[in-house]
Amino acid sequence: MDHYQLRDYICNFSLDDCARGNQGYNRVLLQLFGYTGHGMSSFINSCKFVLDGEYKMVAESGAEQGGITMVRRSYELTDTITIVDNRGFAKTDVFKTLTVCNHLGNFQPLNNDVEWSENYSIVMEHLEKADMDPNYSDLIVPIFIFNARMTICEQNEAELRTFLNMCEEVTGMFPTIVLTHKTRGNYREIEEKFRGWGARVVVAVENYTEDNHLPTRGRHTAILTIIQKALEDVNAYMENERNRLQERIERRKFLLRTLHETPKHIIIKINKVQSSSEAKITNFCSVRMREAQLSRLSAVCLRPSGSTGLVQNRLSGGAQGDAVCCARESIRQSICSKAYRFRGLPDISVGGTMSVCMLRDDIRNFSLDDCARGNQGYNRVLLQLFGYTGHGKSSFINSCKFVLTGEYRTIAEAGERASGATTFMRRPYELTDTITIVDNRGFGTMNSYEKLQIYCQLGNFLPLNRNVEWIRDYNSLMENLENSDFDPNYTDLIVPLFIYSGRRDLAQGQHLESSRKQVQAHFPRDIGAVIRGAQACTQMTGIVPIIVLTNKARGDFRELEIKFKDLGAEVVYNVENYTTEEHQRIDTTDTDILNIMYNALEDVKFHMEQIRDPKQERIDHKIFLLNMAHECVQQDKIEAKRQEDIRRQEEERRRQEDRRKQEEEGRRQEEESRKQEEIRRQEEMRRQEDEMRRQEDMSSKRPGKNRKCLIL
Repeated sequence: MDHYQLRDYICNFSLDDCARGNQGYNRVLLQLFGYTGHGMSSFINSCKFVLDGEYKMVAESGAEQGGITMVRRSYELTDTITIVDNRGFAKTDVFKTLTVCNHLGNFQPLNNDVEWSENYSIVMEHLEKADMDPNYSDLIVPIFIFNARMTICEQNEAELRTFLNMCEEVTGMFPTIVLTHKTRGNYREIEEKFRGWGARVVVAVENYTEDNHLPTRGRHTAILTIIQKALEDVNAYMENERNRLQERIERRKFLLRTLHETPKHIIIKINKVQSSSEAKITNFCSVRMREAQLSRLSAVCLRPSGSTGLVQNRLSGGAQGDAVCCARESIRQSICSKAYRFRGLPDISVGGTMSVCMLRDDIRNFSLDDCARGNQGYNRVLLQLFGYTGHGKSSFINSCKFVLTGEYRTIAEAGERASGATTFMRRPYELTDTITIVDNRGFGTMNSYEKLQIYCQLGNFLPLNRNVEWIRDYNSLMENLENSDFDPNYTDLIVPLFIYSGRRDLAQGQHLESSRKQVQAHFPRDIGAVIRGAQACTQMTGIVPIIVLTNKARGDFRELEIKFKDLGAEVVYNVENYTTEEHQRIDTTDTDILNIMYNALEDVKFHMEQIRDPKQERIDHKIFLLNMAHECVQQDKIEAKRQEDIRRQEEERRRQEDRRKQEEEGRRQEEESRKQEEIRRQEEMRRQEDEMRRQEDMSSKRPGKNRKCLIL
C-alpha cells in the first residue's frame, strides 16, 4: 500500500467495521511507552504531521534524562484513533514496570501527572482509585519506542523481555516495536533481537523534527505503516467475542497478583532494612516468591483461552500459536484487499502487478496539471542524474528513451575514458512533453568545490547545454551564480537520481566485502549527507534522491542496497542498462527502468501536495548556495593554512633532519679522523720499535764491543 492508500485506510477506520462490530469499544488507544529520550513525543508529532499535512509541535520533545513528558497526554489522530504519550522510564525495575503496566491498562487517568513511586501502598492505591471512574470503552494497542542508536546489554535483555511479555498480558497484544533514528544505528541487529522475542511488527523510522520536517514519501509511508499495522492487530483482536468488563477485571487481578508477588528482598532493599535476621527471612521469602512466580507463569503459558479474551502466550511451534498467526495473516490480507478500494493507485512495490504497458502509459500521460493542487507554476519535471564518473548515467538515459519509444538510439554518448567519463556538459533529453532527463557531469574526489558545482547543477543554476568545469575560484563561482539571474528558471520541478555502478565493487572476485569498503570509502560523509537529505540535496530539490544501482546482472547488490538504505535512502533500484552492443528487449529490464521513472513521478505527486512557491524556493536555494560558497572559501582558507602549517612543519622537519645528518656526518668524520690518527700513531710506534730493534741488532754485531766485554 502506498501512502495515499494507507492514509485513506487509517482515516476511514471504524471499529464498527470489525468482524463482530465494535462490541462496546468506541476508541482505539495507541499507547506509546519506552525509555526516556527515545522519541515518543517526536513520533506523535510525526503521526500528526503525516495525517494532518501540517507540522506542529503538539507534543513537546527532547532527550533530557527523565524526558520532557511528565504527564499522560492524549492526542486525537482521527475520530476513532487516539495516541497517548506516556512518561518514559530510565530502567525497567519492578515498580516502574508495574506503573507502566498501570498506564497501558488505562488504570491511570489521562492528562494527569505521573510520578514514579517505589512504595507498595502508593502503587496499590493508584490501582484501586482507578475503579472510581473505570474506562471500558478504549481498545488498547501497545507501541514500544526504542532508539536504534542504543544497545541492549545482556544483563538488561531478560528484564526487557519479561517487561514486554507483561505488556502483552495487560493489553492482549504483543507490543508493536518502533525503532527510531533509523539511519544512525544498527537497527537491523536490534530488529532481529525483538523478532526473536516474539514481536510480529518491527518498523524502523526516522522521525520528523522541528529542525527537519521536509516531507518525504518514504518517511510518510513508514510512519503510516506503523499505524496501519496497529489497526491490523485491532481487527485480529476483535475477531473473537470480547467482554470488556471481564477483561478489565482480569487485567486488574493480574497487576495486583504481580504486585503482591514482587520479591520481598527488593522491597526490603528499597526500605533499607539491614538487620541480619531480616536478611535471612528475605532470602527465604525471595526463594518462595520466585517459585510462586514460576508456577504462575507456567499456568499462564498452559492456560486455555477463555471468556476473558486475553491473548495467551504462544508456545513456540504449538498449534494454538500457528492458528493465531494464520488468523492474523488472513485478517491482514483481507484488510489490504479492502484498503485498495479507497484509491485506484497501482502497487509498484516488489512483486507488484503493473504491466510494462500500464507503466509506459502512465508515464507518457503524466501531467503536472493532474497533481493535487495543479501545477502551481511548474511546467516540466526534470530528472536530474548525478553520480561518480563512468557509473552509467548516459547509458541510463539511452535506456529510458529506448523503453519509452521502442527504438534504441545512442542519444547520450556513453563510455569510459581514462579520465573516467565522457560527459562534460549538462545535456537535457526530452522523454515526454512533461518529463526531461538531464545528464550532469560526474564527479570524482567530491571536494567542497565539486559539491558546490553539483548542487548548482541540481538547482538549475548552471545553464543546460554548457560545459561544466570544476572551478576552484570563489569569484568565478559567484559570477556563475549571479549570471543565472539573467535567465532564471522557475518552472522546472527537480527530482534527483543518484547513479551508482556495482561493477567496480564486484570485479575480480572481490565481491561483497569490496563493495562494502568502496561504498564506505567513497561517501561515508559526503553522499551520506546528500542521501539523508539533511543538508544539501534536500534543500536544493526537496526530494530524497532515488538510488539507481547499475550493472544489475554482474553481481549481488543486496549488500549495496542495505548500505544505501542504512544511509537514509528511501528507494533503491537495481537495473541493467541497455547498451549499443546489448539492447535486445527484456520485459524485466523494461519494468525496472519504467518503475524508476514511475517512482520519480510518485515523488512529484507527493511533493506537489504541499503549497509550493517556485520563485521563493529558487531564492532559498540561491541563498543556500551562496552560504555554501562562502563556507568553501573559509574551508579553503583553513585548508590553505593547514597545508602551510604542514609545509612549514615539513620544512622544519627537513631542516632538523639536515642538521642531524650534518651533525652525524661531523661526528662520523671526527671519528674517522680519530681512527686515522690512531692508526698513524700505532704505525709510528711500530716504526720506532722496529728502529730500536734494528739499532740493537747492529750494536750487538760490532767486534770492539765484544773485546771490551772479554777484558772486563
